[in-house]
Amino acid sequence: MEAIYNTNCAVELEAAALGSFVARTDFVTVYGLTIEEVPQPTPSEVGIINVTGCCAFADGISAGLCVMMVGCGPGGQILWACCLRAHPHGKGPQTMLESLLVPSEDLGKTQRVVVRVSGVRLSNENAAVSRVDVHSPHPR
Repeated sequence: MEAIYNTNCAVELEAAALGSFVARTDFVTVYGLTIEEVPQPTPSEVGIINVTGCCAFADGISAGLCVMMVGCGPGGQILWACCLRAHPHGKGPQTMLESLLVPSEDLGKTQRVVVRVSGVRLSNENAAVSRVDVHSPHPR
């Protein structure tokens, strides 16, 4: 799925389709989003979910990126939420990671993920900001 920018809608995806989500602008590409449940010794009251993603910024820009994600269960209830952040440093793709502590009974229940990508590209002229948000043709 390729996202179109300059709106303020979130995209809701099946959890299994998260890895195929790609959002592009003229200054950053977001891709490779994953959620991974980390096995814990039993019994455990706390579970760990690692949320990762990759991004690639255009060379020589000043920018910031925020990928907000919310994991939803079978009835649409919110199970977890996080924010992956990045800004340009060095060359090549960057990996974003957030580790979440969740109740162990919530592990294995994430069916849908709501994603919103927001970023700013700072202009060298008067520090102007150009904001972008992801859009889905099927807003929730």
